[in-house]
Amino acid sequence: MINSKNINSKFKMNYKLFINFLLLILVFTLPQIIIAQNNKDEVFKQLKNKFDNLNTLNVKFKYKVSEFSNDNIEGTIRAKKGNKYYLNLGERVLVCNGKDIWNYSIEEKTVMLSKFNKNVKELSVEDVFFNLINNSKPISFNKSTKNNKVNTLLLSINDSYKDKYKINEIKLNLDDKKNLVSLELIDGKSSKFWEILDFDYNPDLKDTEFTFNAPKDVELIDLR
Repeated sequence: MINSKNINSKFKMNYKLFINFLLLILVFTLPQIIIAQNNKDEVFKQLKNKFDNLNTLNVKFKYKVSEFSNDNIEGTIRAKKGNKYYLNLGERVLVCNGKDIWNYSIEEKTVMLSKFNKNVKELSVEDVFFNLINNSKPISFNKSTKNNKVNTLLLSINDSYKDKYKINEIKLNLDDKKNLVSLELIDGKSSKFWEILDFDYNPDLKDTEFTFNAPKDVELIDLR
């Protein structure tokens, strides 16, 4: 018999990890940035406009401990306004329809089902995708003179949000055509590096895509 207290604790830990994943891929919602001038305020304005018009997304990403690390985690996420998301990390799948959350462990063959609580003092999908940019400001935009032609936009997070997001700065790396190619989050002591593999901006996503039907051989643990 599985201890419900341990399961609940484990679920909370996995949910926090999931939110961390979402935060780290926050700016993957940009399919392309067309920059008229190499000016940090102009670039940031266009970035913010993209987020203002963002309703849905579908992204494939790769997470690395550092830019030069060979260890990585690949995953996909599709999300829709209204606290709806489907995150696939290979061995774990997390799904929310705005009311319930399914946390599926393929290895353990268990699904933990709990109520979604938008009043909890933790970052939500809505916070990550629709609030963070409005609570940040541009620091600099540097056009590369190197052969790799990677340009960098650096953002800082407002003081009121630093404790929530546990980061101080966001570094966006753009290629010479101003496509977003990677992201680095900096917390003052360390950084996390993300690479974009594929991106679909505002795809047509149905609400039915944000429910989870457990396989027959999987144990459902209802924590609601």
